[in-house]
Amino acid sequence: MGCMNLPFPITTNPWALVGLFFVALLVLHVVLVFWLKVGKRGWKLADYYWLGFTAIGLIGASGQARHLVAKNMEPTAKAHASWEYDRLLYEINFYSADPGVICRTFTPSPLLSEAQHYAVQTQFDAACKWMKDVSRLVPPKDAGGPLDINTWPGRPTVHNETDQFMQTVFRYVADYNESVHSRDDIHQKSETSELEDIVTVVSPMFLALALALRITKVTGELRMG
Repeated sequence: MGCMNLPFPITTNPWALVGLFFVALLVLHVVLVFWLKVGKRGWKLADYYWLGFTAIGLIGASGQARHLVAKNMEPTAKAHASWEYDRLLYEINFYSADPGVICRTFTPSPLLSEAQHYAVQTQFDAACKWMKDVSRLVPPKDAGGPLDINTWPGRPTVHNETDQFMQTVFRYVADYNESVHSRDDIHQKSETSELEDIVTVVSPMFLALALALRITKVTGELRMG
């Protein structure tokens, strides 16, 4: 079976596009300048056409620019989201370690009464349990989507440094979720719709026609003047 050679659109070939421009220039001169002999008002109306063609070309160029910039930004956005997740996971594993900075047993101190010692130990135990429960809910690898803290257990009420540790976890979750939204937004901008693809393909042709019409307009106005 022979190979299938699929033709590229004429607008992807610069030499074909130059040829299209000169053909359009010749045809427009023959039709508008020498045959129809468009008058002053007609040449004013021609501005609407060549400016409209130019606008279509600009829309296509803008879509290409957005697509190119987003494609270049996407690897960085993915790496940043992955880094944010790794930082969050490290903090959760660090705080849930047993024994560790939160999960520990205090030695009774002569400076604290038995009730005070019990209150401190109870709060650290509650924070430890919360950290361990959260560590079981957070996957060991980035699943690619934002984390829903509404599925996490309620944060215990504590009055010591463990509250700051838990706030740090929530702050890192917010940073990660923000990086995920940014990554997904950039990925969406790197994709093009079918309409955008069509406009991008035909926009060079419209730019060539706009330029040909604009030059023809200059010729017509010179002949009138």
